[in-house]
Amino acid sequence: EEFYSLARRYGLGRSSLDTPVPAPCSAVRPNYLVVNADGLLWKCWDDVGHVDEAIGHIADYGNPNERLTKWLRFDPTDDEECRSCIALPVCMGGCP
Repeated sequence: EEFYSLARRYGLGRSSLDTPVPAPCSAVRPNYLVVNADGLLWKCWDDVGHVDEAIGHIADYGNPNERLTKWLRFDPTDDEECRSCIALPVCMGGCP
């Protein structure tokens, strides 16, 4: 309700927001991968080249490591700063 009040105060005439997209960042979507020339897999473009952040190898795609879970369990409401931000319904946590 606080978000709607602020929107009205700024003259935004929309009475309701669209349903939040549960995955604002492609890295937290289950079928999104980044593959490098060596076949290593990442969930996030920013991690490419950091071997310790790779989630596996394309030759063994069916057996990703535990780093995949970090991305697929991302929930912005787990973060206190996100939880208290009035923009959370719009950005859904932004970049994890």
